[in-house]
Amino acid sequence: MKKTLFNILAIGLLGLSMASCDDAENKVIDNGIYISSASTGELEAVTIGSTVGEVTTINMPVRLAHQVSHDVTVDLKLDDAVLKAYNERTESAYELIPAQQISFPSQVVIPAGELVAEVPVKVTSFDGEPGVEYAAPLALVNAKGMEIASGSSKFIYAFSKPLVQPVPGFQHDNSMYHKWDSPVTLGDFTLEWWSRVTNSRGDDTGYTVNNQAIFSFEASAEIYIRFGDLVYAQGGQYMNNFLQIKFNGGQFDSGDPTKDLGLDPGKWYHFAFVYSCSEGKSTLYKNGVPAGQLTTSAGQQITINGLNMMSSGLTYFLDIVWMAQVRLWNCARTNAQIQGNMYRQVRFTDPQLVMYMPMNEGSGSLLQDVTGNNHGMEIGSKGGNKQALWSDWTFTPDGLNK
Repeated sequence: MKKTLFNILAIGLLGLSMASCDDAENKVIDNGIYISSASTGELEAVTIGSTVGEVTTINMPVRLAHQVSHDVTVDLKLDDAVLKAYNERTESAYELIPAQQISFPSQVVIPAGELVAEVPVKVTSFDGEPGVEYAAPLALVNAKGMEIASGSSKFIYAFSKPLVQPVPGFQHDNSMYHKWDSPVTLGDFTLEWWSRVTNSRGDDTGYTVNNQAIFSFEASAEIYIRFGDLVYAQGGQYMNNFLQIKFNGGQFDSGDPTKDLGLDPGKWYHFAFVYSCSEGKSTLYKNGVPAGQLTTSAGQQITINGLNMMSSGLTYFLDIVWMAQVRLWNCARTNAQIQGNMYRQVRFTDPQLVMYMPMNEGSGSLLQDVTGNNHGMEIGSKGGNKQALWSDWTFTPDGLNK
């Protein structure tokens, strides 16, 4: 059977009422029924289902504030409105889990004299649409003779596949070029990717030379992205362990390596280059945190005709650059969106994606654009060597670790 792996984040939802409306919702309740985990808003990570069809049971605690002398019954349901409100508030894109993949009792009974019932929520592992993350928003409703604690009556189990994939390592003769079938004009845009630099000699150094270019767009304005430039020096030597973006007549960097803001050889970093056309503002994010900004003339759209990658040649491309999850969006992604999707695939069919190369093929020379827009690349189409290096990696909160 096909293997898949889910991480479940149990996300407690707090009440959404404005302070002016809190009197009615948050009055002191002598006794009430609630989902205990949701009362604190804590996150709970649960791993389930390494095999499609495997069933895992999660025990969700439903509690009373005080014991009573009679059975207490409350209905439990999936509430898509809860999920939609959470997505809107947090800029997430979870979708409701298919009903056939989850089961739980429609009624919860806390017996007389007891405080808690452990509700079995059974989840069957499944293959969903690529890049889509599913969630189960559970809500308590219709308590019989008992008040429901509104702020703690809802709970979301969010099912997330950890991103496990092979990644290619590129050298100078793997350089590539693809002329796009038709020009694409963008106002706002976001380019994001994961990358790691190691030395071709196999030691623990890297970033050994300036101008190791990873992206060079054929466009109406310069979009040129490289590691290193003759900008920062220490001890009489230039330092190249930073990312530089040359764009629209200006340039900005990921951080001054002489001030301990440089990139470490061998370590994976997530970068996102966000351009707001109306403001003329570009922001570079490193691992989800703003690292540099550039302001140019506002209102300038960019027309892209093609893309070069790994294009510096032998003199200026001495290291190995490993890459994964290259995405070009036709919008200015927010900080929350960037952070929320760093370690995940995104929906292949998202209409805001112009290009999406997961780079997870594991072999061969073709890097597919899964959007269907035909913006993929062929390794070595410019440099001649179609054999990139490949290694298996798993995305973790510390980056991509073997």
